[in-house]
Amino acid sequence: MSELRVLIVEDNDEKYRTVRSLISAGASGLTVGFTHAREYAEAIKTLSERSYDVVILDLVLPAGAYGVPNKDNSR
Repeated sequence: MSELRVLIVEDNDEKYRTVRSLISAGASGLTVGFTHAREYAEAIKTLSERSYDVVILDLVLPAGAYGVPNKDNSR
């Protein structure tokens, strides 16, 4: 494998940086390419354009899954 491709779907930049740092620290000897999507729609578009080896998904994004409100934002 030439590069491990990781998509991180996270709206909080600090959490994104933490997850990226943890993966990088544990990936000794591997080349890791990161892509950051901040919302579900962006992640879906990104996934339709390229394949990834790993997808890390924040399950409580403000827009809800696929545009469907989740229990925390269904006002």
